[in-house]
Amino acid sequence: MTDTAAPAEPTPDARTPGKRTGLFVGLGIGGAVIFVAIVTVVLMVALSVLGSTGFPAAAAGRVLLNSSDLAGIDGVEIATGQDSVVNKRSLQAYIKLNRGDSPDIVSPAKCANNLEGWMAWKSLDTPAYRGWKTDVIFEASNIVVDSTQTYENGLQEARHFATVAAATAFVSAQRQWYRTCATTTYGDRLDPSHSATYAFSPIPLNLGLDAVIEGSTNKGTDIAPHLIDVYLRNQNIVYVTELVTNSAPQHGLDKVSLAIVKAAAKKLAQLH
Repeated sequence: MTDTAAPAEPTPDARTPGKRTGLFVGLGIGGAVIFVAIVTVVLMVALSVLGSTGFPAAAAGRVLLNSSDLAGIDGVEIATGQDSVVNKRSLQAYIKLNRGDSPDIVSPAKCANNLEGWMAWKSLDTPAYRGWKTDVIFEASNIVVDSTQTYENGLQEARHFATVAAATAFVSAQRQWYRTCATTTYGDRLDPSHSATYAFSPIPLNLGLDAVIEGSTNKGTDIAPHLIDVYLRNQNIVYVTELVTNSAPQHGLDKVSLAIVKAAAKKLAQLH
């Protein structure tokens, strides 16, 4: 259209196909420009979040569950004495204490070399990683559940990552590990009778956080019948807990385990 005087407006039936097409093309181009602008803004926001440093290191130490957090859950408490100790380690010290399993005793072998402890990942945690010298990890095995006293206390750990992107990549790698290694056997070369097999399956649970929740059915000597592995992320802080249960989690979490997991998610979500 131009600024010149327009002829008398034709009736709707008299509009030509060309003008009708031009109208829709114009609207299409305008819509595309708006769409691209929206996508660009969304991507900019997403990248700025992933590239941010997130919470300070001390925040990771605040997310471990304590007696106050568990006070409302019957039969659950934090251990006392030496069992209540919370350790703080640098990433490098943590890796030194938690070497990965040897591939010749793990089947499938590809499921061994990518894990070091619970809070380190070989392909991601290298000297080239930005947080190699600054990431810290808090850890304790101090969650006591009365119904499973014959097994180890529940593990809980929290790691401060240098960036949100690094923490996101860690959780994504963990999620993929459970997909690839849903059934994994750990062989005991000194005593094959103590070899153990863990069969994991995802547990759908909406906690409002980036989460990986897996329940296992275990076979072997002197091992817990079922485990619940939980990874939760808020920005650059990742929290982990592993709980023992006598109920098959594939059929839904038992009441106590669910309460503990929700308490952990609530505490992490309220981090500031």
